[in-house]
Amino acid sequence: MRALPLVVSRAALGALAAACAAGLTGCIGLSELDQEIEKGQEKEDDKARLAHFEDAAQTYYDGGKYQQSIVQWRRVLELEPGRPKANWGLAKSLSMIGSPASLREAEQLFLQIKDQNWVHPTLGDRQHEILKDFAEVYIQLADYYDRDVRALQARLEQPNAEPDKVRMQLQEQASKRNELLGKAIPLYDEVLARSPDNQYALAGLAKAHLMAGNDQAGIGFARRYIDLSVRSQQGWQQQLETMQKERGVDLTEEQRAYFKDRIRGAREKELKLRLLVASVLMRTNDPLGAVREYDRVIELDPAVPASYVERAQAYARSRSYRLAVGDLEHYLKITDPVAQRQPRIRAAELLEQYRVLAATEGDAVPRAAAPGGRPGSSSPGTRPAPYNPPMPPAPAPAPRSR
Repeated sequence: MRALPLVVSRAALGALAAACAAGLTGCIGLSELDQEIEKGQEKEDDKARLAHFEDAAQTYYDGGKYQQSIVQWRRVLELEPGRPKANWGLAKSLSMIGSPASLREAEQLFLQIKDQNWVHPTLGDRQHEILKDFAEVYIQLADYYDRDVRALQARLEQPNAEPDKVRMQLQEQASKRNELLGKAIPLYDEVLARSPDNQYALAGLAKAHLMAGNDQAGIGFARRYIDLSVRSQQGWQQQLETMQKERGVDLTEEQRAYFKDRIRGAREKELKLRLLVASVLMRTNDPLGAVREYDRVIELDPAVPASYVERAQAYARSRSYRLAVGDLEHYLKITDPVAQRQPRIRAAELLEQYRVLAATEGDAVPRAAAPGGRPGSSSPGTRPAPYNPPMPPAPAPAPRSR
């Protein structure tokens, strides 16, 4: 049986063509929709990645892992260049690294962001925090030049020094240091204008002025900071004791650590500032004032051997030679003969000199001094040296930065 030929009309062909065209158009429309969906998904992915990198950066920063924090902040900025929070976080992490190169990069970041709008919906205006962090970058940079200044000052005392050359280098380094301090001070001033009694600004201004040789201004800011710090420490201690009474065994170790860490940090800052003030008081011929500062330093941390040598020199400047002898004898008892060999030699030389002076010139115990104190963490070389060289080996009965 023969197959019948398939006869297709023109109308049918037209309908088929129209159907194909409609199908092709539908395919094209579906492809465009897919692209839009894909773009939206990419945006969501970028947003999620940005949030992840930010969280990671903050976690690393809080954990003291500043290099890892820097990596994460840079990833955030790759996704969103110019993001203010990321630039601030990156600048802070760089400043915590503390190398000259990282501090200079932090400086440039702060210059970009310091005048931006930092009003937070719940925390309010945070610009004073930006300015405080920026000022601290300049203080850290000034510290490098100040270390050079002190090293050059010590070199001048060496018999083979080239005085003219060393003095020229000393002047150059001091000028660079003071230029940086001159940038930090106005920033701290603006912080205080925005946040009165800001402890960071008070401590920064005290240090900056004392480093620059503005002694009265520096001591004034130091006193304000110390008063606030002591009250804060007392307040935190009272809060901790109250919580211990109210909650007893339910008080968590994390809660205890919160208050203890704040108290410890405040005491460390107070100690460093008192050491700085004491060195300035020695330079300005106020040994009794210096003794009072060293008394508090030793009370704060009785395990700092160098404090005894420094207080001994303050005692000797006020002709309290027997108290000076007592401090030096204690220093020699608590220091390691091998690890602190050179400082111990110096202390032993002072001890003999003060013994002779006590025997030949007599002894005047100052009324304002607190003899003895409590035995005053590290060796003399493990914390920043005072801003002035030690007093001469045989202090006269009577009569300055980083």
